[in-house]
Amino acid sequence: MSGDHDDLDFVESIINAPVSESRQGKTDIACIVAFVMAILGLLSAGMFSVFALIASIVAFIRARKFGLKGKGLATAGIIMSAIGTLFLIIFIMAMG
Repeated sequence: MSGDHDDLDFVESIINAPVSESRQGKTDIACIVAFVMAILGLLSAGMFSVFALIASIVAFIRARKFGLKGKGLATAGIIMSAIGTLFLIIFIMAMG
């Protein structure tokens, strides 16, 4: 059970990571990474979509919290990752 708590602490530390003054008002790199991960998730038939979904949600929360640009990229990442995850679930159900 302590492992679950550690995972939540890790995610919280990413969300609360400080943003330098020079990054204020600029696109958050986490949003860009989450968007790219979502594209890779779709191209890999959903294999990375679960990770991309988590990364996109974290990136969206982080961008909103610190007022950074990139919420649109994170939202697109959430949508693409959710679709990729559904494809993966359907594929696993069809195979099993």
